[in-house]
Amino acid sequence: MPRLSNKNYLRLQHVLKHLWLHLHQIYFYIPSLDKQYLKDYYQLAGNLTDTELLVYRRDISQLQPNLPQRAGRALAKLDKVAASWDGLSQFDIEKFVGVFIQLAQSDNLGKSDP
Repeated sequence: MPRLSNKNYLRLQHVLKHLWLHLHQIYFYIPSLDKQYLKDYYQLAGNLTDTELLVYRRDISQLQPNLPQRAGRALAKLDKVAASWDGLSQFDIEKFVGVFIQLAQSDNLGKSDP
């Protein structure tokens, strides 16, 4: 699997945080350990700037070298859950990820979040 670029890390972080704040129930459908991997790797509970997030990502990846892979696997599980939800079932996993990356590229996503 290719390494996640900083740009895509930030996009995914904004999407996952938006879901964390506004559609948190989606996280109930994955194991709590996977939820913790996502929370830890993407810093879903914090309020960091993009620059601070990239520094955090570098540091946490050095402290916990397996965390990026674990978070990637947890993200795949979250994608499967979301793809099976009513209203999202017409999307396959690839399209689901594409939709949320497109949302992350939106100028206003994440800016109104605390």
